[in-house]
Amino acid sequence: MTVDRDFRTGIDHLHGVGRATRTGRSQAIISAGQGGTAAIDILSRLKGADVRDFDEPANE
Repeated sequence: MTVDRDFRTGIDHLHGVGRATRTGRSQAIISAGQGGTAAIDILSRLKGADVRDFDEPANE
């Protein structure tokens, strides 16, 4: 399966991660990270703005 850097396929609303994108060589931890990247992309598209999954220090 061919995907872009956000794990989007050529089909709208379909992301691919893990073994589907790299047959023969996949690790659970890498696949989990790819799933996280895809999830952030999905949330950002739904929100219409970048979503961050980390806290930023307050400006003081």
